Amino acid sequence: MNEFYVYEWFIVDTLKVFYVGKGKGRRRFVKSRNQHFNNTIKKYDCAVRLVKSSLTEQEAFELEKEALVVVASTLFPHRDSQTLEKEKN
Repeated sequence: MNEFYVYEWFIVDTLKVFYVGKGKGRRRFVKSRNQHFNNTIKKYDCAVRLVKSSLTEQEAFELEKEALVVVASTLFPHRDSQTLEKEKN
């Protein structure tokens, strides 16, 4: 069944993505996650958006990994793409 999606939380003023996830149902709206997430939504005006929906779980997992590499490269620019690719696996 294609009920999964990939989503991202971002800071409204800067459009900077700080969290990427996969889920189904209302998962993307849950606002209690890791410490970085919790601190960010308390400090900034944040919103969530869908990256892609109607995915199988495997498709969502793969797209999430790809999106995480992109986001990590902006959050940690000192890491090269090969290091980020290894870390996602």
